Amino acid sequence: MMMLPHGSTGNDRGADHTGAQTPPVEAGLGPDALKHTVAPQEMLREVVNEEELTQRREAQFPRIFELYRKIDMHPSQSGVPFNPYTNKPGTESFLNVTSHNIQVSHPTEKIMTALQANGEVTDAQTEYAIGRTLLHDAPKPFEIMRKHALKEGLIDDAYSESAYEKLSPILEELGFEPAYLEYLVKAGKETGHLSLAQFLTVNEDDIISLVDGMLPEKVVHLADDMTSTSIPKEGEAPVTKFLTTEERMEASNFKERYPWLWEEGLAIDSEGAIVTIKDIHNPDENIRKVLGSFAEMQVTVAEMICAELQSKIDPESVEDPESFIKGLVNS
Repeated sequence: MMMLPHGSTGNDRGADHTGAQTPPVEAGLGPDALKHTVAPQEMLREVVNEEELTQRREAQFPRIFELYRKIDMHPSQSGVPFNPYTNKPGTESFLNVTSHNIQVSHPTEKIMTALQANGEVTDAQTEYAIGRTLLHDAPKPFEIMRKHALKEGLIDDAYSESAYEKLSPILEELGFEPAYLEYLVKAGKETGHLSLAQFLTVNEDDIISLVDGMLPEKVVHLADDMTSTSIPKEGEAPVTKFLTTEERMEASNFKERYPWLWEEGLAIDSEGAIVTIKDIHNPDENIRKVLGSFAEMQVTVAEMICAELQSKIDPESVEDPESFIKGLVNS
């Protein structure tokens, strides 16, 4: 179990904060439903002073920022980490990744603080969630470097679970301490399309719903899906906005950058388990029901999490749940 600063405790993927195991993973919207619903000027509105937020986070979580220094991704550094797969200096800056991680901590803090005010989470859980957001994309540069090494024929696997596990011994050889290795290898378990299944459970009628508990993990997942950080051109600073999941997918041009999110997805197999499938249009014979593409399911899970959070923060609210949470984050 990974330990965060100031006594916060982490949870392995699939376990809630009480230590109970999370059950496995409802169908969502079609691709054409992923439309932008806010005016361009609102999508570009920034609500966070990143310099002030960075200073505050570094004071709160010094070990995490020490880790950033070790991989040359601290905001004060070049953002060009050493490539352990080619054994050569890196060639591109990933400071936009660091910026995104820091920015995602803002909606996380806003939502967790609102939950805490109603007694739904503890101070330790709030701190844990913020720490997880600061780390969630920390392994991404290594994922991209693996992709480059794969193209060069230096490795034969870039994206499987085993590829991520192989990162630990590589970094250990470079002199990383075990505690830092654990930070990196376990970062991001709550975010992205591969985390969707852990938040869902299915009943005997193949109807899916959110699992109970896991509020910090759900908030981390949602906060990442709400945060759109641009990839800046040289000499420019990244721009961040906090949107609904659909809006973020459009603002970040997901359809063009990640077209496979509309081809691969989640399904229920013959044994009633939720599994990932490579082609939602041509599932294998053992698939009982296709739930939807990853793009659809990201929207569905976000809507469900927003509804649950709204019910705990303001049970009397009749506002659309995603609008409610977006309004909270941008207030």
